[in-house]
Amino acid sequence: MINYFIFFFLSLCLTYFFTILAKNLAPYIGAIDKPNNIKIHNKPIARLGGLAIYLSFLISMILVHYFDERLIIFSQKKTVGFVIGGTIVFIAGLIDDIFTIKAIYKLIIQSISATILYYTGIRMNFFPNLLISYFFTLVYVVGSYSAMDMIDGMDGLASGLTSICSIFFLIVFWQNQHIFGIFLSIILLGSSLGFFVHNFHPAKIFMGDGGSMLLGFILATLMIIYTDKHYDIVGLVIPILIFAVPIIDNLITFLFRYKQGKSFLVGDLNHFYNRIMSCGVSYRKTVFVMYIFSIIFGISAILLTVNMIAGIASTFLSGLTFFYFNRKIQLAEKKQQI
Repeated sequence: MINYFIFFFLSLCLTYFFTILAKNLAPYIGAIDKPNNIKIHNKPIARLGGLAIYLSFLISMILVHYFDERLIIFSQKKTVGFVIGGTIVFIAGLIDDIFTIKAIYKLIIQSISATILYYTGIRMNFFPNLLISYFFTLVYVVGSYSAMDMIDGMDGLASGLTSICSIFFLIVFWQNQHIFGIFLSIILLGSSLGFFVHNFHPAKIFMGDGGSMLLGFILATLMIIYTDKHYDIVGLVIPILIFAVPIIDNLITFLFRYKQGKSFLVGDLNHFYNRIMSCGVSYRKTVFVMYIFSIIFGISAILLTVNMIAGIASTFLSGLTFFYFNRKIQLAEKKQQI
C-alpha cells in the first residue's frame, strides 16, 4: 500500500517541478501557442507541458518497475512495449508543438505505437479474432488521442478530466487487483494533477500535442488492458463510460462539422464546452460542468461493477442528462440567432 502513495507523490512532484522548467524552456525552442480565431486565450502561452508529463511518467515507470516486484505479474515485454509506444507518440507531439506536422503523419505514428502495443501483448481482447483485435487496438489508440486533443481547448479541462478518469480507472483496477493497471492509474493521476496546478484557469502553460498524444495513449492503454476477456460486454462498456465525456464531445463536434460540410480535421468552436460558454456560462463554470459530467459517467461505470441493474439505470440516466443538457444548449443557441 505504501508504494502506491510513494509513486503517486513522486509523479505529482516530478510533474509539478518539470512543468516549471518546461514553461521557462518553451520560448527558447519555439513551443509557444499563439492566439487565433479558433482559440479562447488572447496571449501567447507556452505549450511544452507534455515534456513535463512525459519525463515524470518515464521516471516513475522505470522506478516502479524495478522497485516493486509485483510487476513481475505483468510481463517486462508489455511494459517495454508500453514505454516505447508512449515515447514515440510523445516525440511526434513534441515535434508538432515546435514545427507543426501534418495530421496524416501523426496518424501513422499513432498506428505504429498501437502496433507496438499489440505485438507486445497489450491488445483489445473483446474479440478473439486477432485481426479484429488489432483493428480495435488501433481504434482505441487513435480515437483516444483525437478525443484528448479536441477536449484540450480550455484551461485545465484536459488535465482535470484526465485526473478524474484516472481516479475511476484506479477504482476498477483496484477491484480486480490488476497491479499494472493500479500503478499506471496512480502515476497518471499524480502526473495529471501535478500539471493541472499550472494549467488551471488562467493557465500558465498548455500541454500541447506532446501532452495530449501521450495522455491519449496512456488512457487508451488503460481501456485496452481492462478489456481483457472475450465477449465481456460489461468489461467493454466500463472503460468507455469512464472516458465518456471526451468521446461524446468528439462525436458531437464531428457531427456539427459534417452538417456544416467542414473537414473533420479543421478546428472550430463547435465543441460542447464552446457551446456551453456561448450561452453565457462563465469560463470556470463551463469547465466544472464538464468535470461533473465526467464524474457522473464514472460513477455509472463503478455501479456496473457492483450491481448490473443499478449500473444500467445510472448509465441510462447519465446519458439522458447529458443529451437533455445538450438540447437546452441547442434551444439557447436558436434564441440567440433570432
